[in-house]
Formats: sequence, C-alpha cells, structure tokens
Amino acid sequence: MTIRQSLDGRFSTDASMLFRQPWDDFDSDGNHPASTDFRGNVPDSFNQDGETDRSAHRAVVWSRPDMPVGPSSAWPRPRLELPERDSDLNVGPAPEPADRLAGGPPADDEPDTHIVDDPWEPRPVPPEAADRPMAREAPSSRTELTHDNLTQHRDNRPRDGWRRMLYTCTGGLLNPGLSRAEVERAQLCARIRRPLTGSRRIAVISIKGGVSKTTTSACLGAALAEIRGDQVGLVDANPDAGTLADRLTGHTHRTIRDLINDIDTVDSLTTLDTYMSLAGRLKVLASEQDPAASEALTATDYEHVMQLLARFINIVITDTGTGISHPTMEPALRLADCLVVVGTMTVDGASRAGLTLDWLDRHGHDQQSRNAIVVLSGDRHTNVDADRVRDYFATRTHAVIEIPHDPHLAAGGFITFESLLGHTRDSYVTLAAHVVDRLSQPKALILR
Repeated sequence: MTIRQSLDGRFSTDASMLFRQPWDDFDSDGNHPASTDFRGNVPDSFNQDGETDRSAHRAVVWSRPDMPVGPSSAWPRPRLELPERDSDLNVGPAPEPADRLAGGPPADDEPDTHIVDDPWEPRPVPPEAADRPMAREAPSSRTELTHDNLTQHRDNRPRDGWRRMLYTCTGGLLNPGLSRAEVERAQLCARIRRPLTGSRRIAVISIKGGVSKTTTSACLGAALAEIRGDQVGLVDANPDAGTLADRLTGHTHRTIRDLINDIDTVDSLTTLDTYMSLAGRLKVLASEQDPAASEALTATDYEHVMQLLARFINIVITDTGTGISHPTMEPALRLADCLVVVGTMTVDGASRAGLTLDWLDRHGHDQQSRNAIVVLSGDRHTNVDADRVRDYFATRTHAVIEIPHDPHLAAGGFITFESLLGHTRDSYVTLAAHVVDRLSQPKALILR
C-alpha cells in the first residue's frame, strides 16, 4: 500500500497529508463529500456550497488564481483553517499573528484567527523596512567595471632570476613577486615616463675625446626612447665625421647637411623622418661624413635644426663634438635644458670631467654646471679610488652615475641596447631617470 492510497475518498495514513492539496476534498462536479478536511479531521457539518461549517472551524482564505476552467471551475476557494486552541488539532500550536511575531503587543480587538496571505501575491513592505538604508549600494559601472576589477593583476609577475623560473614552471600558481631590483627598476621607469611640456633638449659634452661620449649619447637616447615611447631624437653635431649613426643604425646616406639644405620644405613629421634613421624607437640624425663639408656647420645652422626638431620631437639629444671650442658648442649649451658631462673612472678621465665643469663655471654656465649630471664610464683595469671620485663630483653636480664595464660597449662597434648586460642597462636607465627629473621642472626653474 502506498502512502497516497485512497480509501472511500479518505487518506489512510497521516503521512499522506504531506501530499494532499486543499482542493483534493472536492469531486469532479465541484461537490464536497462528507469526508475529511485537508488536515484529516472529520468536520461537524458542511453547507450546501461544500464548505466547512464555520461554527466548527475558523477558516483562512487561500486561492490558486491559475485554476483551470472546466468541470472543476465551480470549485470554491479552499480555506485553510487554524483553530483557536491547539487541542482541536494534533498538529502543534497555531501560528502567531504577524504583529506578535514581530514582537509587538497583541491588539485588544485582535481576531482569533490569522489570515494567511496569498503566496502568489507580493507581500507589503513594512514602513520601517522601507526607510531602512540598503546594506550595499548597487554597483556602478564607473567604479566596478574597471580593468583592475575585471582582469587578473599581472604587474607583479617576476621577469628575472629564480622568481621568473618558479612562476613559469607553475603556470603562475606560485608567484614570489618582484625582487627588490625589479621594484627599483619599475620606479625608475615611472620617473622616466613622466609627461613633459614642450620640446626639451639635452647636450652631452666633454672637454676630451675617447671618454665614451658617443656611447653615452646612444645608450641614453635608447633608454629614453624605449621606456617613454614618444618622439626621441639624437643629433650628431660632431664636426669631424661623427660615428653616432654608424654605431646605431649604419645609415649615413642622409645627414644633417641634407636637412639644412631642405629645411624650408620640411613641414611634417613624415617628411622629417626621411632624413633620420631608426634604431628601435630612437631617431638618429647623422653628421656629415665629409670633414671638409662639415666645416660649414655653423651655429646658425644648428639653431635652425633645433627649431625644426622642436616642432616634432619631444626630447632632442645632441652629441657634441670633441672639445668645447667648435662653433656649435655655444648654441648647444645655450639651448640645453640639461647637461650630461662624460668622463671615465680613471685619473685622466675623471680629471678631464672636472676641467669641463671648471670651464662651464668660467664661461657663464655655472648654473648649468651645478645642475649637470656626470657620467663616469667604468674600466675594469683601473685602480683609482672610485668612492673618492664619486664624492668629488657629488658635491659639484646634481647626480653622478657610474657605468660598469661592458664587453658589448668596449668593442666600439654596433650598439644594441638589448645586448648590454643587465647592470649596464640599469645604469643607463638610472641616468635617464635623473635626466627626466631635470627636464620635468618648468623651464624657468631649470637654470636656477
């Protein structure tokens, strides 16, 4: 025998009450037989509509608005009855009124039955709940739908050493984070990427040749161009057939002399690019390779070139010629927003860098001398007191950067920034950060 087995229209077990619906007590013609109500109790009497006599039980209306139309359309709306006393039914205590459940005192005229709401109708919101603020505001697309909230953070992915190996082998499940060197490098890159207003000029100078001035100009330009991403140009102003373009791009078929001859026809960046060669993101303007023709490069010519480049290039770096007495040196110093003085970590190279600062002080460029950045190229065979050399220049200039020995640069051949040793690249990135520190200041304060 199953639980829901009928005997004379009645359920035989109390467990069947779990499956019984209020309209199960009516036949197909809509008549209510003398049978148990939906709680399994026999009512005292029924009226002619088939409803339970209210004298025996208190009823509460509940309905099914989606009842089908047909022979059972005459069914009355079943009424759920909750007795006044628990003793009338063996089903536990009757539900408490809503206000009593909410903790309020019972009203004097409270009815002896509780009317159960239609489960398919929305319940009214109490006034105190309507005035209560929401626990959390609805998400806003401006604050919630952002790149950081919708994507995984990859900024702390290690790129060097054992940290990178662990991160790669585990597919990113184990991330030891960035090393101290990587954090410092990221901070330097953030300094280099600071926006600059207008076009800024840098002059790389030295009173003596053979101190890696061209190498410093090339690596400084490469670091700025690769990290910043905007227009960075490098001009070879050496009157003696400079080798800057040879060491960076190898293209010298168009030179600064060609640009000077056609300067009135250059009216766009696209046209200007035809006179310059590319070394990665860095744009290089080669010097005249014929020493006899390069003699004609005057201070006025240099100024016209700088004025043209200022229209299209954000940062212009000038690799000045050997010495400081050639015609283009005076406009290069006058127009420069930052000076880079190059020397070496040797007795001869360090003393020549000091003489360059002395010359600047004596010729009215003392403010530029104090704000200059000294670059000392390393030599692995030197036995000078490096700390004493650094301390000397630190008291006279804005910053001192030491470039370690690198076999890629020592050969004096083609320069590729990515081929440098890691600590060498970091040194040039540090140099670029100090340069941008100077360039980011307003022009009225640069020479103070």
